Amino acid sequence: MTESLNFFEAHLEIDQFEKCIVLEHYCSAPENWWVATADVKGSTKAIEAGGYKGVNAAGAACITAIINAVGQRDIPFVFGGDGATALIPNLAKERVLKALAGVRQMALEAFGL
Repeated sequence: MTESLNFFEAHLEIDQFEKCIVLEHYCSAPENWWVATADVKGSTKAIEAGGYKGVNAAGAACITAIINAVGQRDIPFVFGGDGATALIPNLAKERVLKALAGVRQMALEAFGL
């Protein structure tokens, strides 16, 4: 199977919120793409202790790291405040894993997360 690098770019851009619930706007991801997820461990306790900025920074860094690792491609992602989920092409999987390991180290050193 060949890599479907243009999978996301080839689909309809939803420009109105109401269109988000129209099932015809959705399709299955290619079999050779991966779901990358990241979660800031201990985020609830950190937020309760006033560390919400660090939690948000670590979560946002996950998105930045994934996008940078994938390169010059649009990819679907969701930022959850204390983590992220993204759909990535197989060709970028190892780079994304390495980038997220870097975010893990940064979050530990900078925020104790």
